[in-house]
Amino acid sequence: MKWIRVKDELPPEGQAVLLCIGINYSVGYIYTSGAFVGGRWKLNESHDLLDTDCYEYSDGSYDDYITHWMPLPQPPSCENT
Repeated sequence: MKWIRVKDELPPEGQAVLLCIGINYSVGYIYTSGAFVGGRWKLNESHDLLDTDCYEYSDGSYDDYITHWMPLPQPPSCENT
């Protein structure tokens, strides 16, 4: 999978995706899951990456810094645990 610039393409409405937030503090970038819903970003505030109902709308402070997204990978097979 490759990172997709938000300037080039937004994810499908409501789809949980991996986000890169380009706030360049000493740690570099922040990675989280989120979804683009109703023209706004919702960020994951829960431990369930796929349950977008648990996501919270961003207060806007990160919106200008979300630079890239990519689809979430498939979870590992349960038979390999």
